Amino acid sequence: MSTLFVNAMLSGIILGSLYAVMSMGLTLIYGVGRTFNFAQGAFVLWGGYFAWIFSARYHVTYGLSFIFTVLILFLLGLVVDRVMLYPLRNRGNFGINSVLVTLGLAIVMAAAGDVLFGTRLKTIDKLVEGVLQIGNFTVAYNDIAILGLTVSILFLLEIFLQRTTLGTALRAISQDPVGARIVGINSNRLYAFTLALAAGLGGVSGILLAPRFFISPSMGWETLFKAVIIVIFGGLGSIRGTLVSAFVLGLLEAFVSAYMGMFWVSPMWFILLILVLFVKPKGLFGTWA
Repeated sequence: MSTLFVNAMLSGIILGSLYAVMSMGLTLIYGVGRTFNFAQGAFVLWGGYFAWIFSARYHVTYGLSFIFTVLILFLLGLVVDRVMLYPLRNRGNFGINSVLVTLGLAIVMAAAGDVLFGTRLKTIDKLVEGVLQIGNFTVAYNDIAILGLTVSILFLLEIFLQRTTLGTALRAISQDPVGARIVGINSNRLYAFTLALAAGLGGVSGILLAPRFFISPSMGWETLFKAVIIVIFGGLGSIRGTLVSAFVLGLLEAFVSAYMGMFWVSPMWFILLILVLFVKPKGLFGTWA
């Protein structure tokens, strides 16, 4: 087995885990509220910005930067829902209105980032320095740490959704919104919590992506573009589909980059997406799973 193949495989697994966390917020919001949050990429971007502020400017430890960033993004999600989405929720055409509002928010957040932080590329230090040598192959300790964190986050999210009262309520309202309201579930609070959770996951993604990729003004749109493809590929609102598609597309990106070049990554993503939708129009898993 060649070194290039193994490196591509490892890189694809790391990318898949990152993309799974990055896309999960979009999946949760669609699963609960049946709407797209086009500001999800902006949450990822600002997660990177806040991590850079804490680590580069104030030299806060990585662990504290992680906690502060996620908390700030979580609170930001609550504020966005209360101020921008809650007033529209009980009116007509909420689906299209929420798309327009979150798209406008994404544009404003991207522009605000340019004004406050400038347009130069930024990065933060790796979680862990050094590499692990295994025969002829090397694995960066930073990649091992990222994989451990992302898998832990996804595992905890699964436990939260399956084993807690709040998680059960989220699954209930995603499957039967009317029935959930009849039994006394407060849908508005759950929608707000879901957006806050999605924003927090966006913050996590920004932190973990920053050491591997540069923080740039286009980062928000690039991550949104990839997240939308992933959730459509896996099936709108499907957690299982998001997990599978994130790793499939992460591996595809790694192998295409290694053997064909980065230029072919986006075209190959679209080709695979079209092929899957041709066979399964609702994606790999078309329901909440």
